[in-house]
Amino acid sequence: MVLFAMHYRSLVGLRKQRGTFLLLTLVVMAFLASLSLLGLQNTIQSTKLSRHFLSHSLALQRAQIAIALGEVAIATSFTSNSNSDSDSDFKVNVNHRPLVKGSYPQLLQVDGEWLSAWQMIEQAALWDDENYSVVQKSATAYSNQQRIVSAYIIEKMQLKQELSNVQYYRVTANGVGFNDRSTVLLQTLIRSTTYRQRISWQKIR
Repeated sequence: MVLFAMHYRSLVGLRKQRGTFLLLTLVVMAFLASLSLLGLQNTIQSTKLSRHFLSHSLALQRAQIAIALGEVAIATSFTSNSNSDSDSDFKVNVNHRPLVKGSYPQLLQVDGEWLSAWQMIEQAALWDDENYSVVQKSATAYSNQQRIVSAYIIEKMQLKQELSNVQYYRVTANGVGFNDRSTVLLQTLIRSTTYRQRISWQKIR
């Protein structure tokens, strides 16, 4: 009888130890699972931040390329000693659509308000409209479908000219990253005589 009681107590004690060990194991597993979940969340957040950074960098590069294309267009088509550099090249119709694609006077009257041409394009979201902007396209990574990745416009400025052969132009360019939510808007001011000179540069957004 005594031996049975001792054996019974030892079994009860063993079961208690097993229960305590099982409980401790569950607590450790839950702790490790929470750490894994936290690490996964941090990884996802880091991936999102990295993708956002890469998308913004791509948008910036595309806007810079569009700015360069606009400046080349000034040098080749609107130099001050060229016969093509006239006010008729920078006129718009009643819908503010330029007669020469992407070429505007500095100011436009829109709904009774005077706006710079780039402000009109920005407010009306016309950067991807080929009737208003000079666009650049590229194939997407997953198909051959062309997508607009950048666009620019040129404005003939109404700045006072110290010399008769000096003209100022403003180039504004919009670059797009991986998607339309990631965009960069750049702007330069060009002084054109027998050669062109960039005299200012700014990032608007």
